[in-house]
Formats: sequence, C-alpha cells, structure tokens
Amino acid sequence: MYYHHGSTGQSVAGGAGKLHDGPPGVNGQSGWGRHPFQPSNPLPLPSSSGFPPNDPRMLGFPPPHHANHSHQPHHSNHNQFNHHQQHSNHPHVGHHVNGSHPSHPSFGSGNGLHLGGGQGGGMFGQNGAGGFGGMGAFGAVGNGQGSPPRNERDMPMTALWQQQLLRAESSRAANSPHHRARTAAMASRMTNKPSTVTIANPSDSGRPASVVNLQTNGVHKKNGSLSIAPLPDRSVTPDLSDTATTPGVSVVDPSNPGVAPAPTENEGPSEPWYGLDLGGIHLKTLSPAIFAFAHITALYVNHNNLTALPPGIGRLRHLTILDATANELTAIPAEIGCLFNLTELLLFDNHITTLPSEVGMLFKLVTLGIEGNPIEERLRKMIADDGTEALVAHFRDNSPVTTSPPERQWVDVDADIDSPSSGKQESFTVLTYNILCSHFATTAMYKYTPNWALDWNYRKQTILNELTNASADVVCLQEVDVATYSEYLLPALQEHGYEGTHYPRSRAKTMTPEEQAKVDGCCIFWKAEKFRLIEHQVVEFARVAIQKMDMRTDDMFNRVMSRDNIAVVAMLEFKASGARILVANSHIYWDHRFRDVKLVQIGMLMEELEKLTAQFALLGPTKSFDSEYANGMGPPAYEKAEEGRDMPFILCVDLNSLSGSAVYDFLSNGDIPPDHEDFMTHRYGPYTAKGLEHKADLKSACASFGEMKMTNFTPAFTATIDYIFYTPRNLKVTSVLGDVDQTYLDKVVGFPNAHFPSDHIPVYAQFRVRGHPSIKKYD
Repeated sequence: MYYHHGSTGQSVAGGAGKLHDGPPGVNGQSGWGRHPFQPSNPLPLPSSSGFPPNDPRMLGFPPPHHANHSHQPHHSNHNQFNHHQQHSNHPHVGHHVNGSHPSHPSFGSGNGLHLGGGQGGGMFGQNGAGGFGGMGAFGAVGNGQGSPPRNERDMPMTALWQQQLLRAESSRAANSPHHRARTAAMASRMTNKPSTVTIANPSDSGRPASVVNLQTNGVHKKNGSLSIAPLPDRSVTPDLSDTATTPGVSVVDPSNPGVAPAPTENEGPSEPWYGLDLGGIHLKTLSPAIFAFAHITALYVNHNNLTALPPGIGRLRHLTILDATANELTAIPAEIGCLFNLTELLLFDNHITTLPSEVGMLFKLVTLGIEGNPIEERLRKMIADDGTEALVAHFRDNSPVTTSPPERQWVDVDADIDSPSSGKQESFTVLTYNILCSHFATTAMYKYTPNWALDWNYRKQTILNELTNASADVVCLQEVDVATYSEYLLPALQEHGYEGTHYPRSRAKTMTPEEQAKVDGCCIFWKAEKFRLIEHQVVEFARVAIQKMDMRTDDMFNRVMSRDNIAVVAMLEFKASGARILVANSHIYWDHRFRDVKLVQIGMLMEELEKLTAQFALLGPTKSFDSEYANGMGPPAYEKAEEGRDMPFILCVDLNSLSGSAVYDFLSNGDIPPDHEDFMTHRYGPYTAKGLEHKADLKSACASFGEMKMTNFTPAFTATIDYIFYTPRNLKVTSVLGDVDQTYLDKVVGFPNAHFPSDHIPVYAQFRVRGHPSIKKYD
C-alpha cells in the first residue's frame, strides 16, 4: 500500500475483529510477504413488464448483428469511490416481504414474485410462462416445467431462505438450451439498439480501475476506453516498453485498497462478449479450452450432466456469476476459492453434501444457491438464518491455515567482493517495508482476511518475527504510528541490537498526545554495533512548500500543502571503516489524481536531500577507524566540490507508483521536463517553468532484472510500488531477495493473511561500498 492511508487528516480506528492467537506454528513463520476490493453493485432489477432488462449487455451476451450500425464503446464508471471511505455494503437481495420484488437480475414478474398462489407467474409449477423472467419464449410453457427440486428439506421460512427458494425457481426455469443467450438475443431485437454496441461488463462496478491500469503498466492513456481487461499475469513483470503513454500510475487508496481512487481512461481492444451460456445441452464434461476465456464474467453450465467442475475453473478469475444448477455434482473443487469476484454461485439441485473451506475466500459472494442438495444441515441453517455472507465469514475465520509459502530466494546481482586497489570495504543490507498501520487494517476494508490474522496483536508479532529473522543492518518502515514505534517496535528491536528514529506525519503537531499516538509516519532502524548516528532530521513536504517563495501558486497552496507526507533522514557512519552513508525513508502521496503532487513532493525531497548530503560530507573524518579497511588509508575524505555526491546514499520509498511512472523516471534519470503531462494544467513556479532536476545519480536496487513482480498484493491491485534507490557511483548491489512463490500467490486472494501480515512485502537488498577514489591517509 502506498500513500498516506490517512490523507483526510483523520485516523481510522481499527475494527480488527475479536482477538485470536492464530493457529499453532503461524506466529513464528518467517515467510516474506503483502489492498483489498470493492464488491460489485447489484445487477438491475427486472423490468416492470416481466421481461429481462431491455439492454442485453446487462446479461453479458452480444446482441445479434444489425446492419448499418456503428460501434459504440462502453465506458465504465468508478466515481462512486472516495478516499478513506469504507467499502460499500455488498449488494443484498431485498427481503421479499409484502409483495416486493427481490433484486435478482435473472427473473422478474409484472405482478410481483410471491410464494403464495396467484395467476400468471409460472412459479412453483403454476400456470403461466415458465421461461426466463416470466417470459415463455425459450423456456417451459404452460405449466412452468423446469428442473425438479432434489432432496427438499423442511426449513424455517426465514426471509433469507425465501430468497433462496425464489432464486432456485428462477434458475430451474432456465432449463432450455442456451436459455440466457437466447433471451438476451430476443431482448436485443426488442431494443432497436445497434448490434455492435460493446457488451457491458457486469463486474465493472466491482473491479477498480487500478486492475485495468496494471495492464498498461499503470500509466494514464488517452483517446480511448477499455471496457474490460484480464487480470494481470502475476508471474510476469509489467512491460515498460510503451513510451507513448503518460508515466503516472493509478494506485488504490491504501486505507481502502479495494476502491479505485478515481476513474481513468484506458485504451485497448475490448472483448466482444462477457457471458458464456452452455446451459441445457447435456454436457458431461467441460473442455479445458473454456478456461482460456479468462475475460468472461458469467458462465452458465446449468441443466447438464456434469459430475464435476474441473480444477481449471479457478482460471476464470473475472467470473461474477457461475450457475451450475441441475447437474450431477457431488463436490466443488477447492479452486473455486480463486474466483474471488463471484457474487453469485448457483449450485441448486445437485448432490453436494458439503462445501470446501476455500469458500471462505469468496469475499464478494452475495448469493450461494444450495437448495436441492443434501448439504450439511448446519450449513443450510447458517444460510437460512444469517445469509451467504455469514457462511463465507465462517469458512474464512475457521478454515485451516494453508501451507506456508517457500522461502523467498536471493537473486545474485553482482559479485560480493572488493577490488585489490580499494582494499576491504563495508558490506551491509537494507530492508524497506510498509507494515500496514493498524488503524487502516479494518475488517470492512480487508474482508478476505481472517479476523484473527487481521488482529493487530497477531500482525505485529509476525512483523517483528520478519524483521528479526531478516536481521538487516538498516530497516526503513512506513505506516508506523507513534504508539507502535515507541511502545512496541523500538523496545523490541533494541533487544536485538538496533537503535532508531521516527517522525509522524505533520498533522501530529496539531493534536493532543492521545491523538498523536494514532498518527502514522516513517522510521529508520540501524544496528548499533555497525553504525554510529551522526544526525537525524525530518523533511516535511508541506513545510518545505510554504518556504518556497517562488512557488506560492494556488496549486501549491491547494494541492501540495494540504498533504502532510514526510521523509525521515539518518546520517550514519560505519564504526569500523569511518565511511559515511545517508539513509532516507519516505512515503509519497497515493492518489493518481494528484500525480502532480507526487512529482512536486519527490522534487522537493531530492532538493532537501542534496542539501543534507552536501552538509554531511563537509564534516571532518572520524579519528576512530579500523586499519583493516581501505588498505589502511583511513576513512574517505569527501571532496567539497562534489557536494556530497561522492558519498553513499540510500533512499527507501513507498512511491505509490510503478516503474515507468513520472516519479520513478525522475529518480532514475535525474530530470523531468516542465511540460510533462503529469503536471497536467497546474502551475508550480520553476518546476513547471524549467522542469525538475537532481544530480544524485540514483538507480533502483532491482532495476537490473526489471523490478520485483509485485510488492503490494491485494484483489484490487497487484504491482511493485516499493523501492530501494542507491548511488551506483559509490555503492553496488550484490543481491536482492526475490519474489514470493507464484504457485502460492495463485492460491490466495491477497495480503494480509496468515503468512503475510501486511498487504506489502519487504524489499531487501545487500550492498557493498565501492572503493573511494579520493581516499587520503589520515594524519
């Protein structure tokens, strides 16, 4: 997660659920690893005429071709989302009370849907059309014949169970071959709309724009729209070769990671259809070729003779509707848990006796159809009394913990040896990690995480285990609140030989001590036996902005100064060799709508860091050093003319941007033109008149192999946004801790979970100081 999770200026109290100690053996895991989601909005209600919605796009099928019509692209809209807003409630089917219409898109009746007697509804075998939504054109006609219910049991007629029965009857009525597709085609012919209209993606409201953005390397594209994009292949690093795009990234709000911060325009080829109807054609097996259609959002295999759903079903990760009513199924594969976008899973009239624990991963599921199955009575009663969401939560919180992922493997980058001319030099490790502030990790925002795994007592112990097992020489953490640092992390890490410094966001200055304790910020820890602290400082972007007399524009006041992001700086000296290093740690603003603010923040940060580095380099060399280093020549003497550029420099940052974005390119290349489109139309004095520039000569520690595949892993967003930048002039990367095992990632919804206590994972690298060309004998 990325950004300030609390950019509104308010701390969110964590509602993490009741405390659990977690399963045995989990707290001690050293696996490395880590935003959640937005449930889909309900599909439209049936029309008042009893027919399906007139727009066939809402059914997920293409209308038949009509000549002389042009293609009209469909634009998705996500503007209902706001920063720090809790996820909207799952769309619930309304209680069918006093003749009201349940909110089911697949059936409707002009007279209202009732369980009691009446004419014309075709329900429960009454007279009338038995087809889709009361229309008998492609369904059973007259007596409403559909698939017969199986294994009926007496259940209390709760409102929730009444909905279950209504939904079951609707699915049973769709028993003719390709019922939904034929109904959609008829609806299309009745609308007089162009047949080439792009089919609307019914899951657009539930899939944040950030998922689509990732397909284009997270950059903002123009002059086009993209109605759907497949989930990214998490085993492939995003392609950075597209230079025709704007280098800015769309990232979800860290405090509400499943919600896209704003709509974005995208371009690219759209799929011609989103629904696949194989219902009522007597299938006995599903061809593996079906699972290549990864873009589909609705799959109907109802009223066939299937005895099993193949494990390959888990590849259809965009599915929001899966209807397997009236088959011969006896079990559901564990891979069903990979379909975390499902809102409807209809299994009516099969032979299923129990459900796999992976159902607990279906955190968007609204309707689980089990009527007509000899299912366990406790599960049936749970749905009847408390609904589908309660059943999912039960499996989520009580399922056994999955197998721990394999340890992340080190990736060798350069030889970890010194050159004979420079003699022995310092070698050290650096770790950066956004730990997910406890006040942001609420059950409303991370519905897929078991309550016990989201509990702060469990997470903080797991985080501490990760840090102590890694035993990095320098540790940079983001999203650490005041209380966590002072009361937990600092005392605990001091026992392992660390010292540290921490600064909260600027807002803390205006708060009471009790309020300050909840404000997150950044901290740096270092091993006391290896480093000596010379000085530490904080860079407050809002304060720096107000001091810039030549940048006092309306945009600076209204957009930049209201963001209280900071950076923490530690000036360290190696005790053994006397060499120096400046370490900075920052958390850049998250929202891509303010990508101009990101550029201004990173520009101001580099200006301040260059000043601090120059001042640090002017300090005289230490008199305490080990003659074993640098061939006995003593500590380096940094040249005044270099202004600190000959001194090692490390920048750890949650950039909230992908590689290839404007801020990443600025750090890596050293400049950004004044007319860069990420400034948009805003004005920032010399920044938008002359551009941005720095002379630090920085490079990402993972750039040599194209960056990590991801450092942030949630259902709504999976990408790399955390980095360690260094100065290759005087440092070299020797190795980097590699990616999380892909096989493991394919089986989980997102982080945090039992093994990964944050939605980010640590970035961990080993460095070696290069020989300094200006080493002088100390007198």
